[in-house]
Amino acid sequence: EKVIRKEIESTSGKFDEVDRTVERIRLEYLVNYPLQLGCRKTTARDHIREAIEAILDRLPDNTDLLSFDNFLLREGHKSHSGLKSATRPEDFDDTYSTKDHLYYITNGDRSETIDIFEEWMRTLRAATKNSAIFCISYSNKCIVL
Repeated sequence: EKVIRKEIESTSGKFDEVDRTVERIRLEYLVNYPLQLGCRKTTARDHIREAIEAILDRLPDNTDLLSFDNFLLREGHKSHSGLKSATRPEDFDDTYSTKDHLYYITNGDRSETIDIFEEWMRTLRAATKNSAIFCISYSNKCIVL
């Protein structure tokens, strides 16, 4: 522990960099989490979205990491003009529902439907793909944090 602490303290980012690295690892896990579910598809996405957005608040240095709402504002309407978000009923409960999730945009007759949640996740995957991992060199070994 003392050696690790000494190495961390000798870096420019110190423990703040370790914290950011842990958050990037968490984010990478969530954006790659498989969402092939039988039920609670919307609720699961709600929870993943909340967790990702909490992490994004702690990683303000990467402007490519957009919250879902900011992604919709920036990307959703540019590439898919004329499409509207699915509406969620007030009494919504997908506990036992096998229907698809509500994170999509569609045209009026639903002949065109786009999974906007997956598009958001794809942009987050691309933004995290080249993220740096904090490494402490100790005795010619790299301790990855």
